[in-house]
Amino acid sequence: IPAGETRASGTGLNNVATVNVFSDLFVSLPLIRVQQPAGGTLVNGSATVDFGSVIVGANTVAKTFVVTNAGSASLTVSSISISGANPGDFSVSGIALPGTVNAAGSTTFQIAFTPAINTTRTATLQITNNDATASPFFVNLTGQGSVVVPTAFTGSSPSATNRFNLSFTVGTNQSYRVLASDRVDTPMSNWTQTAAGIAVTNPVILVDTNNFKQRFYRVVSP
Repeated sequence: IPAGETRASGTGLNNVATVNVFSDLFVSLPLIRVQQPAGGTLVNGSATVDFGSVIVGANTVAKTFVVTNAGSASLTVSSISISGANPGDFSVSGIALPGTVNAAGSTTFQIAFTPAINTTRTATLQITNNDATASPFFVNLTGQGSVVVPTAFTGSSPSATNRFNLSFTVGTNQSYRVLASDRVDTPMSNWTQTAAGIAVTNPVILVDTNNFKQRFYRVVSP
Protein backbone atom coordinates (compact mmCIF):
# COMPACT_ATOMS: atom_id res chain seq x y z
CA ILE A 1 0.00 0.00 0.00
CA PRO A 2 1.55 3.38 -0.97
CA ALA A 3 2.60 5.69 1.86
CA GLY A 4 -0.25 7.78 3.20
CA GLU A 5 -2.97 5.46 1.83
CA THR A 6 -5.14 2.96 3.69
CA ARG A 7 -6.78 1.31 0.70
CA ALA A 8 -5.48 -1.04 -1.96
CA SER A 9 -7.29 -2.22 -5.05
CA GLY A 10 -7.06 -5.67 -6.59
CA THR A 11 -8.25 -9.27 -6.32
CA GLY A 12 -7.03 -12.04 -4.09
CA LEU A 13 -8.04 -15.11 -2.16
CA ASN A 14 -11.23 -13.46 -0.97
CA ASN A 15 -12.12 -12.22 -4.45
CA VAL A 16 -12.80 -8.73 -3.10
CA ALA A 17 -12.10 -5.59 -5.12
CA THR A 18 -10.85 -3.43 -2.27
CA VAL A 19 -8.77 -4.21 0.79
CA ASN A 20 -9.51 -1.64 3.49
CA VAL A 21 -6.96 -2.70 6.07
CA PHE A 22 -3.82 -4.75 5.86
CA SER A 23 -5.28 -7.52 8.05
CA ASP A 24 -7.88 -8.28 5.37
CA LEU A 25 -5.09 -9.86 3.33
CA PHE A 26 -4.76 -12.69 5.88
CA VAL A 27 -7.79 -14.97 5.86
CA SER A 28 -8.34 -17.90 8.23
CA LEU A 29 -8.99 -21.04 6.23
CA PRO A 30 -9.18 -24.79 6.94
CA LEU A 31 -6.67 -27.10 5.24
CA ILE A 32 -7.43 -30.81 5.17
CA ARG A 33 -4.76 -33.49 5.27
CA VAL A 34 -5.50 -37.23 5.24
CA GLN A 35 -3.03 -39.83 6.48
CA GLN A 36 -2.92 -43.61 6.22
CA PRO A 37 -1.10 -44.89 8.12
CA ALA A 38 -0.59 -42.14 10.69
CA GLY A 39 2.17 -39.89 9.39
CA GLY A 40 1.76 -41.03 5.79
CA THR A 41 0.07 -38.14 3.99
CA LEU A 42 -2.17 -39.11 1.06
CA VAL A 43 -2.41 -37.11 -2.15
CA ASN A 44 -5.96 -36.11 -3.02
CA GLY A 45 -7.25 -38.05 -6.01
CA SER A 46 -4.17 -40.15 -6.71
CA ALA A 47 -3.41 -42.01 -3.47
CA THR A 48 -4.33 -45.69 -3.15
CA VAL A 49 -4.73 -47.62 0.09
CA ASP A 50 -4.29 -51.38 -0.34
CA PHE A 51 -6.00 -53.68 2.17
CA GLY A 52 -4.12 -56.71 0.91
CA SER A 53 -5.46 -60.23 0.57
CA VAL A 54 -8.44 -61.14 2.74
CA ILE A 55 -10.19 -64.51 2.95
CA VAL A 56 -13.73 -64.34 1.60
CA GLY A 57 -16.37 -64.90 4.26
CA ALA A 58 -13.86 -65.48 7.03
CA ASN A 59 -11.85 -62.32 7.70
CA THR A 60 -12.15 -58.54 7.73
CA VAL A 61 -9.23 -56.12 7.60
CA ALA A 62 -9.64 -52.60 9.00
CA LYS A 63 -7.37 -49.60 8.55
CA THR A 64 -7.38 -46.34 10.49
CA PHE A 65 -7.38 -43.03 8.61
CA VAL A 66 -6.29 -39.76 10.23
CA VAL A 67 -7.79 -36.41 9.18
CA THR A 68 -5.75 -33.40 10.27
CA ASN A 69 -6.35 -29.67 9.90
CA ALA A 70 -3.22 -27.77 8.83
CA GLY A 71 -5.15 -24.52 8.45
CA SER A 72 -6.05 -21.72 10.84
CA ALA A 73 -9.85 -22.11 10.78
CA SER A 74 -12.04 -25.02 11.85
CA LEU A 75 -12.35 -27.89 9.39
CA THR A 76 -15.81 -29.38 9.03
CA VAL A 77 -16.09 -32.95 7.75
CA SER A 78 -19.69 -33.18 6.60
CA SER A 79 -19.75 -36.69 5.12
CA ILE A 80 -17.61 -39.72 4.33
CA SER A 81 -18.89 -42.02 1.63
CA ILE A 82 -17.67 -44.90 -0.53
CA SER A 83 -18.46 -45.25 -4.21
CA GLY A 84 -16.95 -46.96 -7.24
CA ALA A 85 -16.93 -50.53 -8.45
CA ASN A 86 -17.37 -52.44 -5.16
CA PRO A 87 -18.56 -50.03 -2.45
CA GLY A 88 -20.34 -52.78 -0.51
CA ASP A 89 -17.01 -54.43 0.31
CA PHE A 90 -15.80 -51.39 2.27
CA SER A 91 -17.46 -49.79 5.31
CA VAL A 92 -16.78 -46.65 7.38
CA SER A 93 -16.98 -46.51 11.18
CA GLY A 94 -15.57 -44.75 14.20
CA ILE A 95 -16.59 -41.17 13.48
CA ALA A 96 -19.66 -39.01 14.15
CA LEU A 97 -20.67 -36.80 11.23
CA PRO A 98 -20.74 -33.96 10.65
CA GLY A 99 -17.60 -33.42 12.68
CA THR A 100 -15.29 -30.50 13.42
CA VAL A 101 -11.50 -30.56 13.50
CA ASN A 102 -9.96 -27.52 15.11
CA ALA A 103 -6.88 -25.82 13.67
CA ALA A 104 -3.82 -28.06 14.24
CA GLY A 105 -6.19 -30.81 15.43
CA SER A 106 -7.02 -34.25 14.12
CA THR A 107 -9.64 -36.98 14.13
CA THR A 108 -9.72 -40.60 13.01
CA PHE A 109 -12.06 -43.10 11.38
CA GLN A 110 -11.81 -46.71 10.25
CA ILE A 111 -12.52 -48.46 6.98
CA ALA A 112 -13.10 -52.21 7.00
CA PHE A 113 -12.61 -54.41 3.96
CA THR A 114 -14.78 -57.53 3.73
CA PRO A 115 -14.55 -58.96 0.21
CA ALA A 116 -17.63 -60.58 -1.26
CA ILE A 117 -15.83 -62.77 -3.80
CA ASN A 118 -12.32 -63.98 -4.54
CA THR A 119 -11.08 -61.32 -6.93
CA THR A 120 -9.68 -57.80 -6.85
CA ARG A 121 -12.14 -55.36 -5.26
CA THR A 122 -11.94 -51.58 -5.64
CA ALA A 123 -13.79 -48.49 -4.45
CA THR A 124 -13.32 -44.76 -3.90
CA LEU A 125 -13.33 -43.02 -0.53
CA GLN A 126 -14.87 -39.54 -0.64
CA ILE A 127 -14.47 -37.07 2.24
CA THR A 128 -16.64 -33.98 1.88
CA ASN A 129 -15.40 -30.99 3.87
CA ASN A 130 -15.19 -27.20 3.90
CA ASP A 131 -11.66 -26.91 2.49
CA ALA A 132 -12.43 -25.28 -0.85
CA THR A 133 -9.19 -26.59 -2.34
CA ALA A 134 -9.80 -30.25 -1.51
CA SER A 135 -13.47 -31.08 -1.26
CA PRO A 136 -14.27 -33.79 -1.83
CA PHE A 137 -11.01 -35.46 -0.85
CA PHE A 138 -10.70 -38.70 -2.85
CA VAL A 139 -8.73 -41.84 -1.94
CA ASN A 140 -8.66 -45.02 -4.03
CA LEU A 141 -9.28 -48.25 -2.11
CA THR A 142 -8.29 -51.72 -3.24
CA GLY A 143 -8.11 -55.21 -1.81
CA GLN A 144 -7.98 -58.82 -2.91
CA GLY A 145 -10.63 -61.34 -2.00
CA SER A 146 -9.11 -64.78 -1.66
CA VAL A 147 -10.03 -68.29 -0.67
CA VAL A 148 -8.01 -70.78 1.30
CA VAL A 149 -7.56 -74.00 -0.59
CA PRO A 150 -8.62 -76.59 1.97
CA THR A 151 -5.88 -78.88 3.17
CA ALA A 152 -6.08 -82.24 1.48
CA PHE A 153 -8.02 -84.58 3.75
CA THR A 154 -7.44 -88.28 3.40
CA GLY A 155 -9.65 -90.74 5.26
CA SER A 156 -9.52 -94.50 5.23
CA SER A 157 -11.19 -95.60 8.48
CA PRO A 158 -14.83 -96.64 8.22
CA SER A 159 -17.20 -96.04 11.08
CA ALA A 160 -18.78 -98.90 13.00
CA THR A 161 -21.64 -98.98 10.51
CA ASN A 162 -19.35 -99.12 7.47
CA ARG A 163 -20.03 -95.47 6.76
CA PHE A 164 -17.30 -92.90 6.39
CA ASN A 165 -17.72 -89.80 8.52
CA LEU A 166 -15.83 -86.79 7.22
CA SER A 167 -15.24 -83.59 9.17
CA PHE A 168 -13.29 -80.67 7.71
CA THR A 169 -13.05 -76.89 7.93
CA VAL A 170 -12.93 -74.33 5.13
CA GLY A 171 -13.60 -70.58 4.97
CA THR A 172 -17.17 -69.57 5.79
CA ASN A 173 -19.23 -69.29 2.58
CA GLN A 174 -16.40 -70.91 0.64
CA SER A 175 -17.23 -73.51 -2.01
CA TYR A 176 -15.77 -77.00 -1.73
CA ARG A 177 -15.79 -80.39 -3.43
CA VAL A 178 -15.18 -83.79 -1.87
CA LEU A 179 -13.41 -86.33 -4.06
CA ALA A 180 -13.11 -90.04 -3.33
CA SER A 181 -11.07 -92.97 -4.59
CA ASP A 182 -10.48 -96.59 -3.65
CA ARG A 183 -6.74 -96.09 -4.20
CA VAL A 184 -4.70 -93.19 -2.86
CA ASP A 185 -2.30 -93.35 -5.83
CA THR A 186 -5.08 -92.87 -8.40
CA PRO A 187 -4.51 -89.70 -10.50
CA MET A 188 -6.63 -86.85 -9.16
CA SER A 189 -8.39 -86.55 -12.51
CA ASN A 190 -9.86 -90.01 -11.90
CA TRP A 191 -11.17 -89.39 -8.38
CA THR A 192 -14.96 -89.36 -8.07
CA GLN A 193 -16.80 -86.33 -6.73
CA THR A 194 -19.05 -87.49 -3.90
CA ALA A 195 -20.21 -84.13 -2.55
CA ALA A 196 -20.04 -80.40 -3.19
CA GLY A 197 -21.40 -77.35 -1.45
CA ILE A 198 -20.79 -74.07 0.35
CA ALA A 199 -19.57 -74.03 3.94
CA VAL A 200 -22.26 -72.11 5.81
CA THR A 201 -20.95 -73.31 9.17
CA ASN A 202 -17.80 -75.09 10.30
CA PRO A 203 -16.78 -77.80 10.61
CA VAL A 204 -18.46 -79.39 7.61
CA ILE A 205 -19.74 -82.90 8.37
CA LEU A 206 -20.29 -85.36 5.54
CA VAL A 207 -21.28 -89.00 5.71
CA ASP A 208 -20.52 -91.44 2.89
CA THR A 209 -23.03 -94.29 3.20
CA ASN A 210 -21.43 -96.49 0.58
CA ASN A 211 -20.18 -99.74 2.05
CA PHE A 212 -16.46 -99.54 1.31
CA LYS A 213 -13.86 -101.43 3.27
CA GLN A 214 -11.40 -98.68 2.53
CA ARG A 215 -11.74 -95.35 0.74
CA PHE A 216 -9.72 -92.16 0.43
CA TYR A 217 -11.06 -88.62 0.34
CA ARG A 218 -9.77 -85.20 -0.61
CA VAL A 219 -11.41 -81.81 -0.07
CA VAL A 220 -10.59 -79.22 -2.71
CA SER A 221 -11.72 -75.79 -3.83
CA PRO A 222 -13.51 -75.64 -7.15
